[in-house]
Amino acid sequence: MGNRPLFEWTLLFVLCLMLVELLWRRSGLPAPNALQWSGTLLSIVSIPWSVLALELFRATTSPITRVLRDFAFMLLMAAGVSVNVLLLRAAVTWIIRLFRGTRRPRSEEQ
Repeated sequence: MGNRPLFEWTLLFVLCLMLVELLWRRSGLPAPNALQWSGTLLSIVSIPWSVLALELFRATTSPITRVLRDFAFMLLMAAGVSVNVLLLRAAVTWIIRLFRGTRRPRSEEQ
């Protein structure tokens, strides 16, 4: 899988997860235990982007402003997770290539 599809699938997955969590919490139903940790986990996985997203939370009085603020927050968090997944993939690929490059092929050893 290339970088673009990986970014897009991760972005879609995280946005769907955040939307489900938001809708569940707004419904008034008791939240399952998995939702108790999902926000914290997403914040940790999206560092340093989550620090930027926290700057979006300002007190607002208008419902439209709240919707725009929440949308921007969710988009920034999901994009941050997606970028970090790409960075992790690049780092793992680089490490694998580094270790493969240190070994000599069998044809050269003989």
